[in-house]
Amino acid sequence: MCRLIMNISRFYNILLGHKDNIVIAQKRLRQAFKCWACKNRLTTSSDRRSPALPSLPIASTSRVCRRKRAPHIALLCAIISSANLQAIGIDYKIKAAYIYQFTKFTEWPEQLFIDKNTPIRICVLGKSPFGNLLDIFSSKTSQNRNLSIEYLPSLENILSCHVVFISRSEEKRLTQILHKIAHSPVLTVSDMDDFVYRGGIIGFVPRQKKVGIEINISASHSAGAKLSSKLLEIATLVKQEQGAEPP
Repeated sequence: MCRLIMNISRFYNILLGHKDNIVIAQKRLRQAFKCWACKNRLTTSSDRRSPALPSLPIASTSRVCRRKRAPHIALLCAIISSANLQAIGIDYKIKAAYIYQFTKFTEWPEQLFIDKNTPIRICVLGKSPFGNLLDIFSSKTSQNRNLSIEYLPSLENILSCHVVFISRSEEKRLTQILHKIAHSPVLTVSDMDDFVYRGGIIGFVPRQKKVGIEINISASHSAGAKLSSKLLEIATLVKQEQGAEPP
């Protein structure tokens, strides 16, 4: 049991820290599930014939969630049960964890918060690639504030967001979106190609089987959302004004 919890802890740390290769994260998660399955006699035929992640189908993992309530188990169960791991992919779990971390390392103008109970709003514009992954963070806090996860059908309420992930489905109107929130303290995030060169603030980019980030510091300063030096240290920094051609 202790070994299982250690494996789960290591995987969760990787998910939030992203310093290890995601292949290692997959391996550790698979090992944790196999260990847990053996101890609970939940091994299935699919475990023996398929090495795909996860080792157990979602239906079986939900049985595990009902049987044990240890904090590490509950957290992992929430991640696994929230969406099909094979359908979404490990990279979007890492991106979801990154977005949560962004809320810790961004300073917004105090006037954006009516009072101490005002939550930090994480929004998704367009077709969400995260499934329900981001919803897990609605039970967490950041900077002593609750987190609110919102899915926007239009641009109408985008200025009330503190962080907005702009889906690839919105690429054709990206210029319109960025113009709408120009000079507003909204932290824009996306995994579109050349996102930061087109005026976005934080872009997810592939980095040798890892998820890397690029930050447009010009766009960040213009928006008024101050990013921590700790976040800048792990990113590729770009100075690019909106509308300028990428190099």
